[in-house]
Amino acid sequence: MNSKFSNSIERSLKSKERFEETIAAHNAQLSEIKGRQTQSNIRVNIRIRPLNAKELEVVQFKTAYGFGHTTALYLPVFQVVTDEGLEVHAFQFDGNHGQHVDQVTLFHSSCGHLINTLTDDGISAIFAYGQTGSGKTFTMSGIAAQLADYLPYDTHTISITILEVYGDIVRDLDSNKLLKVVIDSEGDPKLIGGQTFISVNNKEDCLQAIEKGFESRKTVATNKNDTSSRSHFICNISMVDKTSGLVSDVRLIDLAGSERVNDTKHHDSERIKESALINSSLMALKECIRARSSKSDKTRIPFRSSKLTTLLKDVLIPSEKRPSNLVMMATLAPTIHDVSHSLDTFRYAAALKYQDDPLDKIKFKTATTSPMAWSQAKLDTWLLSHSNQQINLDMIVQDDLNPLNFFPGEFKPPPWKHIYDMPESKWNERCAKAEYDVALLRTQYRTLFVQKRSVVKSINLEPSYDIQVLPLLETKEVGEVRDPKAVEAEKLAIKSAKEKAVKDRQAKVMAKLLAKGAAARNQYVGK
Repeated sequence: MNSKFSNSIERSLKSKERFEETIAAHNAQLSEIKGRQTQSNIRVNIRIRPLNAKELEVVQFKTAYGFGHTTALYLPVFQVVTDEGLEVHAFQFDGNHGQHVDQVTLFHSSCGHLINTLTDDGISAIFAYGQTGSGKTFTMSGIAAQLADYLPYDTHTISITILEVYGDIVRDLDSNKLLKVVIDSEGDPKLIGGQTFISVNNKEDCLQAIEKGFESRKTVATNKNDTSSRSHFICNISMVDKTSGLVSDVRLIDLAGSERVNDTKHHDSERIKESALINSSLMALKECIRARSSKSDKTRIPFRSSKLTTLLKDVLIPSEKRPSNLVMMATLAPTIHDVSHSLDTFRYAAALKYQDDPLDKIKFKTATTSPMAWSQAKLDTWLLSHSNQQINLDMIVQDDLNPLNFFPGEFKPPPWKHIYDMPESKWNERCAKAEYDVALLRTQYRTLFVQKRSVVKSINLEPSYDIQVLPLLETKEVGEVRDPKAVEAEKLAIKSAKEKAVKDRQAKVMAKLLAKGAAARNQYVGK
């Protein structure tokens, strides 16, 4: 993980309770938003896995939440001179599955629409994408187990082929033979080298074949997962109607675990090359799916960009002869320690639903200007205009910024910073005579420092990818009962100490000036 995110994690854990309270408050608002239905033949789903045993043992908090209609990802952000905040990424995917959604519910919610089209002479493809350790293979295993219940064993002849794509190498996982991919005269991919077709007659045979394939694929132990998948897993279930001879296919594609560039700094040269090939093929797949979803008839689908996309040409390029449906399952790890990976997965999945407005071309717009750049007069005008002319800067600051209140050399904050740091109780005390909601004004002022950002909405998707930054909820002040006389005596003592310090400094400056003048006169007399 890069230093930016690791430093943010360390700082955010120190304010864990405030982050959790702010996330909970925002979740309550999201839960009131109505969802949407989609009829697209490309459906993108997010699944957030539960906390595992290791994560429960360390200090952390959850940053990813699914509500059935919206998925929200929370990233801690820190300003230089103001409080920390939360950058919220929210998107309404076709399926938004939180950590408590079980395998059966997940299948019917995300893939249930495929059941009625299994034998329609078409192709259905289910992908699983995510960082290593995010529950990707577990999710795909659950989908396979549920899908096996609906295969037409009695009316169709069913066979399974299981392939592994490791870099540019394609291997049959049943026979362990290496296969060569060639493009025939019609531009379709063909496998040469002895592909194995496993005949299955019931659910048990089907699951046994798929499980054997999962066990045979290439894995490597990582910090997140002892058996991290380093290859793409493609399971094709072919169903031939015993009467008509029509062929239907279902493909289960468990993609290799994605990695960030900084995750490879401790890898050897072979692992670095391996990671580069994985990321390259995942980007190629994303571009193909996005191109397929475009409404433009002139869009070219670059399926030859990688071995993976070449093998999946019939899924990625729509055909009137064999219609295809695509389901993407993107999996997220929920904790603050995985937030950088989760953000990458979130953006990858969201980009699949953007048709003619690529996510990487969307420009952020700053909605507000920070008061740090305002003059004192502009700050005073803002306070008056937002309080019905009831509260001005002098009423809040009073005599706080008088130079006599500061020790020599002590930092004197500018007015915008002083009232930003001032506790709510002090605002209420000084603005008690104003007929206005002081707490609301203070909240509005502090929110100005959080740069609320919006994005250009996609013209082909509603709603768009939404990003905003929220200020953290403030810790409630606990009033301490103190003797008013003692408080007043303490204030007088501090004021006397500051006045004495100012007088001492003035005396020292005067002494230096007198000494300098005497030295100059002596030098003149000597001449």
